[in-house]
Amino acid sequence: MIALDVAHRPSCGEPRMADDVVIVCADEPLRDVLAIALGIEHYRAWTAADEYSALDALAGSIPVLLLLDAGIELSSDPISWADRYAPQTSTVLLVERLSYLPEPHRSDVIVLELPFGHKSLLAAIAEARAASPERP
Repeated sequence: MIALDVAHRPSCGEPRMADDVVIVCADEPLRDVLAIALGIEHYRAWTAADEYSALDALAGSIPVLLLLDAGIELSSDPISWADRYAPQTSTVLLVERLSYLPEPHRSDVIVLELPFGHKSLLAAIAEARAASPERP
């Protein structure tokens, strides 16, 4: 078995890279697979299993992408949560059913239905990043 060190939580003051991604997903195996897949694509994955850890991962920086499990317990619905805590970050919402969420009002928020394959994930990421307004 080969261990890839591509996913971890940031420590206070740790510098971020230009292609940082925050993955918020309660399902540990899925979170790990996403981190590995994005690491292969030259992203640096910061993982979080809950809202508290997600806020910690988002603190003080603007990652290029937020992958947010819409089924995770948050203080508000996932779209409102992403608008509040990651307003300048392209977002891919992972949902079990497309009818589960209201239509996102930001063009850089893409909804991806579970289960999905590697190509679908990369296509959703590309779509979200292409729709993202210029960041400061």
